[in-house]
Amino acid sequence: PDCNGISKSRYHALVCWLWNARITLPDEKFREGIFTIDINDMSCTNFQVSALSSIPSPSQPGTNPSLNLDLKGMSATCTGKYDVSGIGMSGNVVASVSSSKGPLHLQFDVTSAPLSEFKKYNNQDISGRGSQGDNPNDKMNLPFPSKVTVSSCESKLSVQDLKFTGSASAKIIDLFSGAISKQVTSALNGAVCPLIKSGA
Repeated sequence: PDCNGISKSRYHALVCWLWNARITLPDEKFREGIFTIDINDMSCTNFQVSALSSIPSPSQPGTNPSLNLDLKGMSATCTGKYDVSGIGMSGNVVASVSSSKGPLHLQFDVTSAPLSEFKKYNNQDISGRGSQGDNPNDKMNLPFPSKVTVSSCESKLSVQDLKFTGSASAKIIDLFSGAISKQVTSALNGAVCPLIKSGA
C-alpha cells in the first residue's frame, strides 16, 4: 500500500498500520526422532488486505453503535532462523501466511458522550442560524463519539507455505514442516487480536 501519500480511502490508516505492524513469535524447539530443530527470531510483518467490508449496527435506546469490519484476503510474511542440533544444519525460514479459512473479523464499539463543550468551540447551532434563541440544553445533550474500542476480534490466519534456505536437506524439512506450520499458525492467531486491540 502507498503509506507515504495521501489517500481518501476510509480505512487507509488501518491498512497502513497493519502493513507496518510487526509480531514477534516466541522461540520454539521441535523434536522428531533423533533430530531437534530450533526456530528463533521469528517475526511476522507486511500484513496486507485485499478487500474490506463493513456493516454498521445502529444504536438502540441506552446502547452505543458498533461497526463490524471484515478484512478479506489478508496475508503476511514471517521470517526467522533455524538450527538443527548436532548436525550443523542452519539457515533462514520463511512462512507465507494468509486468511484462506475466512476473513479477520473485527467489531468496533463507539462510545458517545454529551457534547457539553459545544458553545466553547462553536457559536452556532447545527443549522448555522446562530446561538441566539437556541436551547442550550439541546446542544449540551448532543451525542458525540468519544471513544472507539475493539470489542470482538477473530483471526483465521494460517501458514500456506514454508521455505527453508541454507544447508537443510529435504528429508529434514519434511520431518518438521507440518509441526512448525501448525505452531506458527497458532502463535500468530494468538497475537494478532491483542496487537490490534492495543493499537486501536
